[in-house]
Amino acid sequence: MKRKFHAILAALFLPATAFAFTIDLNVENEGVDVKGTTGYISNVATITLINEGDQAARCEVYFENGPERPPRKRLTVEAGEKLTVTQAFEREINRVRSRVACTPEQ
Repeated sequence: MKRKFHAILAALFLPATAFAFTIDLNVENEGVDVKGTTGYISNVATITLINEGDQAARCEVYFENGPERPPRKRLTVEAGEKLTVTQAFEREINRVRSRVACTPEQ
């Protein structure tokens, strides 16, 4: 009886835990040292930017998921700062292609 209960419980939560997608990240730096890592929660993609340089960086972040128009987010990452950028999607996600373009802030 206990095993059957655990099997039913696992089957109920399997769709929620099996939801995963790939995030491709392309970071383009021009004179700054910004690195990025990706992650996700449900249908929300995240990019964490870390400015390892000694000057502030002005960055534009793009998220693309199929036919949806890729939103652009602009932000400044101060020297030594770590920021997380998020994007929720309306449709089911298979793969997110993201691009980060950073330049020194003037």
